[in-house]
Amino acid sequence: AITITNARRMERYKHGYAELECLHRLALATLGARTLDGLMGPIAVEAAALAGAERTVLLLGDDLDCRGAYDAGGRAIAEAADVSHSIARWVYENGEPLHLLDAQSDDTFQVQKSVMALGLRTVLAVPVAHAGRRVGVLYLDNQRIVEVSPQALHTLARVGELVGAYLSRADA
Repeated sequence: AITITNARRMERYKHGYAELECLHRLALATLGARTLDGLMGPIAVEAAALAGAERTVLLLGDDLDCRGAYDAGGRAIAEAADVSHSIARWVYENGEPLHLLDAQSDDTFQVQKSVMALGLRTVLAVPVAHAGRRVGVLYLDNQRIVEVSPQALHTLARVGELVGAYLSRADA
């Protein structure tokens, strides 16, 4: 029993350390960010590494308007990003991160036209918030099914808080 307990504790420490490493890399990469693209480029790279996402989309405001879309390399995507607004709306309204391994077979979202039309499979979305105020959603998706660790969603939720802090600073 002691061995099992120690193994579980070590696993938690390992995941906590990986999260701190990711957040540290983001802090260094975005330290001098003066524009939203300067912030979101490195975040898209880390998000792709964490979640196997093909793209990262920042949706802001009550209408969840697309403020930027980025590929896995952190480059801005020129065309408007189509996302499943039903998934984004759920995250925004509930204030909780969401991970759908296969959105097309999820009972809650498979009936949404956008999920099928966009060919969405794996979707992760986290609230963007600061000081208890939700300002948007960080939305990641892939048209393939990608296994993602539960810790990745937790780390992405912290990234959503970082984006929220940046946006609140930019508004000040």
